[in-house]
Amino acid sequence: MARSSRRLNVEVDGSSNLRRLGLLLLKITPLLLAIVLLLGAFYHSRKRLYFENPYFLLKHIDVIESENYSRMRVHTMLSEMGIETGRHTLPNLPLHAIRQRFMLEPMLAEVEVRRIFPDRLQIRLSERRPVAILHFPSHSILPPMCLDRHGYVLPGGIRAGNRQLPVINHIPQAQNLKIGERTDNPSLLAVLHLLNQLAIRPEGNNYDVFLIQINHAENQLNLRLNRKSVFKQSALVILSMDQIIPGLERLKQIVRLRQQSGQSISFIDVSYEKNIPVRP
Repeated sequence: MARSSRRLNVEVDGSSNLRRLGLLLLKITPLLLAIVLLLGAFYHSRKRLYFENPYFLLKHIDVIESENYSRMRVHTMLSEMGIETGRHTLPNLPLHAIRQRFMLEPMLAEVEVRRIFPDRLQIRLSERRPVAILHFPSHSILPPMCLDRHGYVLPGGIRAGNRQLPVINHIPQAQNLKIGERTDNPSLLAVLHLLNQLAIRPEGNNYDVFLIQINHAENQLNLRLNRKSVFKQSALVILSMDQIIPGLERLKQIVRLRQQSGQSISFIDVSYEKNIPVRP
């Protein structure tokens, strides 16, 4: 008798729990449906009012031009990506993909892509500035190349304003150079160290370098200078690659003394620390 009573209590408790669950579902279901409807309405409203709003249709593409990238060239590159006025709304423009495409260009150091609501896309380009031209033997299969101050290898034949860039020749292991990559060539890094020093030193304006010959065997740089200050045309200056700054300090002192005495220089070898050979 006691066993039957316990079975009855279990059945009553089970049916009671089912009723409670059913009532809970009846209360929650309308709320869940309302939430789903609200989310759906928000999604469609956002899509219609923001992403597909004709008020945000792309009508203007502004290009802050750089020396080698004209407005027409940038528009052509965008067109190849399917980005044209009248085809997209601003919210649907793939800004990251546009920036990544332009950053593939070896000449570009930075690219800024902005939406300007309601209907304008703006692209600002910052180019790498070449500081020297790389020269290869006539039998070389390498394409023309330049070098920027940070060591990035750039395509040759690019505009560099009104500047006359120095030429670097006798480059060891030139076959390892690749356009768009940063070089780790020790000789070229030494040349860049020299050029960067000349660019920031007050006396650097005295040295109009038009040719830098790498003497890999002697670990030296042979500079040819245009006529300027105390230097004769095609004057030769020799520096040690691992003593660029000390060599420039010695050169500065000797140039100052020559200026004071009114003497010229056609040859000087500042790879020597003492008894520096110099010829007028």
